[in-house]
Amino acid sequence: MKDGICAKCGEHEVYTRKDGNYGLNLPISMFSKTLLELYVCAACGYLEFYVQSGEKLKQVPETFKKVN
Repeated sequence: MKDGICAKCGEHEVYTRKDGNYGLNLPISMFSKTLLELYVCAACGYLEFYVQSGEKLKQVPETFKKVN
């Protein structure tokens, strides 16, 4: 999605918001959260979110359970 191509339908109608004004934050700990980048395909409605901060991304394994 970050390359402008929808991961689901393959269309080039991908748009983004990286300002966090849509109210979506990822809680990293009780006292810490990070903003998310939103990517949405205007053709099919598929959404993807990405952690903006590389430093916060490093904390994810300490907070979340790994999917097996």
